[in-house]
Amino acid sequence: MVRKMFKGDSMKLSMASNTKTTIEAGLYPAVCYGLIDIGTQENEYQGKVNYQRKAILKFELLDEFSEDDKRIVLSQIYNMSLNEMSKFRKHLKGWRGRDFTDEELSNFEPKKVLGSNVILNVTINDKGRAIIDSMARYKDDTQESQREQEYFTLDGFNETLLPDYISEGIANIIHRSKEWKALEQGGNVEKISHAEKEEIPF
Repeated sequence: MVRKMFKGDSMKLSMASNTKTTIEAGLYPAVCYGLIDIGTQENEYQGKVNYQRKAILKFELLDEFSEDDKRIVLSQIYNMSLNEMSKFRKHLKGWRGRDFTDEELSNFEPKKVLGSNVILNVTINDKGRAIIDSMARYKDDTQESQREQEYFTLDGFNETLLPDYISEGIANIIHRSKEWKALEQGGNVEKISHAEKEEIPF
């Protein structure tokens, strides 16, 4: 199907975390299998408009299954900001089991979270949707996803088709990004620089 992706917490997007689900609030071991860059999005808060680079993290719950015996998936949109007050930074801190050093912050490559195990603290909002409230390190790092990894970034992207694993709804969000509009006008996406340095646990 033809469908027309971070440094930058809230925006008016249709995707809060997950569709309505049967899971309850609680702690769930999971593995991160997807990172989808949705680009720089317009954000309006208290009458003020700003722009923030955002991405979707996708997790597979290791011990929770749907009626078709597939692991339940949760996903959440984050501002790709490593500011100490950002939700992304706070969740990464819990996931890693410690905060970043200054050097780790400057060298952090978001793609490294793919394949990493984590404990998700899930709450249910008033609309019955599962929300990832916080994260904690999961010491068993041997659990793999049953799904293929999904990774997409607008950095260096210059094509007209998005990968098949990007849904129409997410594609529509990407189409609203500054990066996609620049591509439509014949421009280039500014690449975010990340050093190629391995960190533990990522």
